Amino acid sequence: MVANLSLIKNLAGSFESPLSQNATITYEEGLVAEAVHELTGKSKQAHIAILGVGGIGKTALALHIMKNKAVMDKFKDKSYFMPCEICSDASSLIQGMLQALGLSVTEGHDPYKTFQNYLWLSQDPILLVLDNFETPWNTSGDQTAVQNLIEWICDQELVSVVLTMRATDGPGSHRWYKLGGHSGLPTLDLEPARQAFMLISNSQSENIESLDWLLKEVDCMPLAILIIAQLKRHLSLNTLMKRWNEQKDKDA
Repeated sequence: MVANLSLIKNLAGSFESPLSQNATITYEEGLVAEAVHELTGKSKQAHIAILGVGGIGKTALALHIMKNKAVMDKFKDKSYFMPCEICSDASSLIQGMLQALGLSVTEGHDPYKTFQNYLWLSQDPILLVLDNFETPWNTSGDQTAVQNLIEWICDQELVSVVLTMRATDGPGSHRWYKLGGHSGLPTLDLEPARQAFMLISNSQSENIESLDWLLKEVDCMPLAILIIAQLKRHLSLNTLMKRWNEQKDKDA
């Protein structure tokens, strides 16, 4: 799966026209509804892990969940998105969360205490969406500090967390709700993959057998579908398939 994503990126890189960065693919509504149910149900909090390899659509799904009306109604203006790929340890995670929360630290005060006090004193539900959490988890020289931080956050009664991560399990010993089941986020089924391809490529009709072959070649991964669908705006499907095979031979 990872190898195929690398192939499709190489194919895109060999094409002269720039690809649009505006198109997105979101997962079937069932996964969104599953997450919304966890976040807005009877429990005061939920801790959801969106797990899987890179390019499978974890961030897009997290944002889709975050923008759901029921989620917005519950958390109102207390919903925060934080990209964790810029964080390498617990300290930078705290700084990043303070920035996401819009909090400033008075000179001489401890950033962690400022963060703690905000969560302790909050009277309203808070949603933290921590994207690409594998970066601080895997690169920190003190993983225990990162684990202690995320587990402390999850212990706060009014705080819910949606976390995306390139992994098969959520961080630490905390019990995470794995969206999509035990194996994490699935790839798209063939029919939704076809629909996404047709929509993004602006195609009216395609040879289904050829299209299905190409979609299976890229494992129906959302990011790969996004790339090949945008390439299809400039190339015929047959040409795209030919270029794909040429790239496979080149990278073999």
